Order: sequence, then structure tokens, then C-alpha cells
Amino acid sequence: MSPDELNAAVGEYPEILGSSWKIPNSDLQGMRIGSGWAPQFDTRVKTCSAIQRGGKTFSDYHTCAQLSLGAKLNFSDVWISVASRDFHHSTPYDYSFKIEYNVVATSAKYSWLPHCGRRYEFKMATVSFKSSTADGLQALFMPLDRHTWAGSGLSFTLIAILLTGYGLKNGNRTLTKGIEYFILSWQWILSSLSGQFHGTPAILRLVSNFPVFVIICILFYFLLGTVFYQGSMFSSLVALIPPRLPLTMESVVYSKIPIITTSRIYIGGSEAVSMLNYEMLDQVINSYVNSAKLFRTLTHLKTCPYQLRICHRSQYF
Repeated sequence: MSPDELNAAVGEYPEILGSSWKIPNSDLQGMRIGSGWAPQFDTRVKTCSAIQRGGKTFSDYHTCAQLSLGAKLNFSDVWISVASRDFHHSTPYDYSFKIEYNVVATSAKYSWLPHCGRRYEFKMATVSFKSSTADGLQALFMPLDRHTWAGSGLSFTLIAILLTGYGLKNGNRTLTKGIEYFILSWQWILSSLSGQFHGTPAILRLVSNFPVFVIICILFYFLLGTVFYQGSMFSSLVALIPPRLPLTMESVVYSKIPIITTSRIYIGGSEAVSMLNYEMLDQVINSYVNSAKLFRTLTHLKTCPYQLRICHRSQYF
């Protein structure tokens, strides 16, 4: 195998053999290739560059790696072990096979090799939890001040008493009827404030000798409830300042808002941990951070694992 052949292989897939591939494929001498425990090949989450070579497809990692190495680099010392265990950055990985090679004719720098890895879709969201309050009920009282509410309540009560007195004067003068007329008057007042006037005929029967008073009250309640109160409520809602939520990554981290992510990796065979905290942060901090401010932010997030949470049911996220 000549260096020209290796250079031609690099030219076949210049985009795939980019910066992210230079570390695992930089030098073939003494390196290893391994796969995870799953023997079946899932094209949705797993990758092997041999699949894109000549339209070939392979059912598992083992075939992919063997045929790729054998056809391209013509290795004679391919060794396959089953269920071996390796350690990378103190994190155990279980391999269903492992290929080791020690004799290479040339360094084969940046040459074409199967990259049997797994694509992780990273998702993250920040959620601000707020304790339940009476904001919804408070919004009903916001349009009017305290003195207006007190004066309106007193006026409505006096009008209800006046209507009750008219009803008792023209009918049965008992306590039960008095309570009934008072409740009926209050219902009519509240309905009129909401723009509902279907209870007006019953009130007109109570004060049949003075219908002009009822008409004046209807106009007053319409202006107060439908025009003044609802208009003031709309104005107060428009003028309400929304809560100040963190918009940048730095403000999210230092505000200690929980960060929920569905991307996870497994350590120790079964323990699920956050891929952001255990893999991505270290790589970004050590390799790509050129800003002291960003370095402090990511380091702070790294030291606060309680802020990172994993959503195990990613389909609901």
C-alpha cells in the first residue's frame, strides 16, 4: 500500500474526514477500534463510513470494521476479542469486539477508516419553577383602587337594600322574603355589571311604581362594569411588566434555574448521567474556550451538577 493510495482515500470524503475525525483517525500505529455492546446496526443513531463506500451495507459493527480494514489497509494481524472491557478517561466501555493492530507499513496519517460511533441528539431546556400564588384572583382587583372598590360595594349594598324595601312594601313582609329580595337584587346588580340584563323583569316587578330608577341603575352598571372596569383591566394588563427571565447562557447558569436535558450516557453499565455534564463540558472547556468569561460560566455549571437534570422519557420532552 503506497502513500498515494492513502491520499486518494482522503480525497474521497473530504467533508467527513474533517476536524472531528482527525483525533480518532490521525495515526493508525498502535490504535484500536471497538464497538459497543449492541451487535445490530441501527442507521438512525449509528455511523460507519464503510456504509457510504460503494453502496455497501453491513449488518453489524464487526463486519463493517473487518471488511473496511481488510480491504483498505490489508492488515494481517487483526485480533478480535469478545466482551472485552476498556477504560477511556476513567469511564468503562464494554466492547462486543475489539481489533488491535501493531504493524503498519506507513503512518497512514488522516487515512480513511471506519468510524463506528453513535450520534447523540442533544436537547436542552431551562425551566423556571414558581410556587403557586393568587395572581389570577389579584388580577380581578387590579383595575380599581381600594377606595373605589369600597365605595362601589357600599353603593351596591344600599341599592340592594332599597330594592328589598320596595319589594317588602308591595308584598309579603317576612324575613324569608326580605333575604330572597336582597339576594335577587345583588344577583341583578352583578349581572348588570357584566352586561347581562336578563334579571331586569324580576326587579321591575319589585319596584313597579318606580321603573325609572331601575333604568338609571342599568345605565350606571353598564358604564361602570362594561366600559370603565373592563377598559381599566385591559389597560392594567397591557401595562403589566413581564417577569425578568434570563436570556443568555451566563444568566441561566448563575440564576440556578434547572437545566433539563434528554441526552444521557451510561457509566458503569447502567447508571445514566448527563452527557452535557460528564462529556461535553469538559471537551468544550479544555478545547474550545478562548474567553475567560465563558470559561468561568462553564466551570461554574460543571461544579453545580444539581442544576442539571435528565429527562429519561425523551419522547415527552
